[in-house]
Amino acid sequence: MQVEPTLLNAVWHALGEPMPRRVVQNERERALHIAAELWVDRVDIGDLLEDWDSRLRGIDIFALANAAELPTRIVYQLHGTKLQRTFMGHDRILRPDAAALMILFERLGFHVDPTEMVDAVLPTLKDIRRATSGEIDVLQFAFLRHKNAPLTLEHAGNKEMWTQTKVIITPTRYKAKGYLDDHGNPLMIEVGSPLFRRRPEPVLTQCPECGMSYMRGDPEDGVTHRKAHQKYLSIAAPKPHRKAAAAQANGWDGRVDAASPKWMHKEIYERARLFKREFHYDFVQWHPDGERNPGVVGFLFVDPAGSGKLLGACCFRWREYSNAPHRWAMDWIWLAPGARRTGLLTARWPSFLKDFGAFHVEHPRSDAMQAFLKKHGLPGVGLAVHA
Repeated sequence: MQVEPTLLNAVWHALGEPMPRRVVQNERERALHIAAELWVDRVDIGDLLEDWDSRLRGIDIFALANAAELPTRIVYQLHGTKLQRTFMGHDRILRPDAAALMILFERLGFHVDPTEMVDAVLPTLKDIRRATSGEIDVLQFAFLRHKNAPLTLEHAGNKEMWTQTKVIITPTRYKAKGYLDDHGNPLMIEVGSPLFRRRPEPVLTQCPECGMSYMRGDPEDGVTHRKAHQKYLSIAAPKPHRKAAAAQANGWDGRVDAASPKWMHKEIYERARLFKREFHYDFVQWHPDGERNPGVVGFLFVDPAGSGKLLGACCFRWREYSNAPHRWAMDWIWLAPGARRTGLLTARWPSFLKDFGAFHVEHPRSDAMQAFLKKHGLPGVGLAVHA
């Protein structure tokens, strides 16, 4: 934060003063009273701060609030009548910003406990979807308390180099390091939290299993990756599927067409999505809401043992070529890694030929599929597939 030199001096000298032991009376009641309105009278929050730590009486609390983007505003009283022509205004600060201001002074090393104020404000932030910096401070207070990264106050517009440093360990175990000029005046103050541990910088990483690129070391990215990884494993290392097992027991052979239930279309879509990623296609070759065109037929490869595991999928489309006879084409095929080279496609191949005739297998090719096609009597036709 950029602050004026007089404010920087006041903070530094206050941190160096002995702290008188004080006990705040009726803090919970005062916090609830302060948080009862959206706009808080700055006198109320200022008095509470100074009751916590009397050294703050020598600091322009609200100049520091403005520097921290927790601004005060003139707020006018409305009487609720159309005839009102005069308005009385008072300096006030938004309720979450008042709580964030208490958090700020604790982070600066002063003997301030924001807990009751935060607890009073938190219920007012339930279910918000957009937040100010003050609201974020309140929402993250319990998780980050005493663990925040160092907070820095700098002399606004200063071009002078510091010549000495001094460290103050506050009674709350915060470490304030002052970068001082020749006269002992601070040009910058850095205040570190007692439980802060500097983490390594996040590293861009690609998961070798699910293929997702994420910033390893970033907690939010880590959660996103874990969710995506679990979803990948549910397809790539499938468990028994209750609905598929029931359909298989009733004679279902894995065919999915316009009349098939929605869950079958969804399962094909998930495998088409992995096919897209594995072979670097530009789009998923199955509609997310299901294919309802009679010229599109999909197949789910169901575990022959009857477990209901869905081991892969493929798609056939009717093609009308300008330079060749119209016919069916195998658009794509994807098998779970553990199901490849296990004879699944070999077992289904005769029924595919029976249903779709001399179908074309679309490009690009893989060596494995080219060898498979030569072995099964369709030389010269290839498909990008692990089988």
